[in-house]
Amino acid sequence: MQISHVIRGEDHIPNTPRQLLLQTTLDFKHPHYAHLPLILDPDRSKMSKRFTATAVAEYQKQGYLPEALINFMALLGWHPADDHEILTREELIEKFDLSRVQKAGAVFNVEKLNWLNGQYLKKISAGDILKRLDWKNTEQNKKIIALFKERAKTLNDFKELAGFVFKLPAYEVDLLCWKNTSRGETVKSLEMVVELIKADKPGEIPIIAEKYGRGEIYWPLRAALSGLKESPGPMELLDVLGKKEALSRIKIAIEKLRDGGLGL
Repeated sequence: MQISHVIRGEDHIPNTPRQLLLQTTLDFKHPHYAHLPLILDPDRSKMSKRFTATAVAEYQKQGYLPEALINFMALLGWHPADDHEILTREELIEKFDLSRVQKAGAVFNVEKLNWLNGQYLKKISAGDILKRLDWKNTEQNKKIIALFKERAKTLNDFKELAGFVFKLPAYEVDLLCWKNTSRGETVKSLEMVVELIKADKPGEIPIIAEKYGRGEIYWPLRAALSGLKESPGPMELLDVLGKKEALSRIKIAIEKLRDGGLGL
């Protein structure tokens, strides 16, 4: 089979004269050669197989979508005339023009890959994400995806961000108290929330938050539900966790506060 075109890295340029001579000797037709700039590490050195270069399968294990990775690789050293960055495989095939490949080396920017992968995650459905995560298509899991979809950069981010939903992490009692609020006052705040949840009136929590203080109500509730210093808002957490689990976690928080002394 006669090869008419060869596209390869510029590090093969020194091999080209010898290959042309060999082709002439063997009476082969010379293919058209195109030598592309190399992909570089962030420090602009040649990409190291030992450090930066990673098998495609490894990127999939890290939670990157195949379509995002193809899109990212296509933009290393090339860009379309309209400068669009999110392109389907069909659009890449249609718009690719060898003349638009840059002469300088292209830096492999992991931050750009994370951003691009995040954009793809925002575009696909919750059901598709659940399938790729191999999670059951339950109402709670769909709520988890909706809750973290804007923040996730990779599929693995969903597992990490939602870890507290499946298991309440251990936390110190002081996490529950808003600024200078005492433990006794915090217990009272949580007990008011408990009564509303038991009465199936969680929608009235914002009303008492406005009356008694947003920080005084929302902070201990959010901390009790997540066990984290930073997490989604308490009303979102109530929706994802459900009534039974939410009450169980608030009970744990109240017991922590009481065991540590109310400190009125």
